[in-house]
Amino acid sequence: MIKTNLNTCYKTANYFNKMFFEIPRKHINFILVDIPEWGNFCEGHDGDVWIEMGKTYPNYNLFKNVLVHELVHMYQWLYPDPVDKEDHGPSFFKWNKHLTEHGVVLEETY
Repeated sequence: MIKTNLNTCYKTANYFNKMFFEIPRKHINFILVDIPEWGNFCEGHDGDVWIEMGKTYPNYNLFKNVLVHELVHMYQWLYPDPVDKEDHGPSFFKWNKHLTEHGVVLEETY
């Protein structure tokens, strides 16, 4: 069991963001919460976005997979696909090959 902290969230996100997404840093924000899901991508009424991450995970691999999953949603929000409007459609899974090469398992749910 690992306890997450904001430092680990930002370090992990920055690593994958530099490598794949290039999301402007001002959009990458985290909140640690007690939630039944492992993570959520959230959008506020004023256009702010953030990722909610759980406070604990069984292991680092699950934490990393969930965080990157939510980064993909953030990318979809910033750069919407004009054809694919599904949260977990082709525009989501187009990252799968590259992420798998870096140890990330991209799934619809965890």
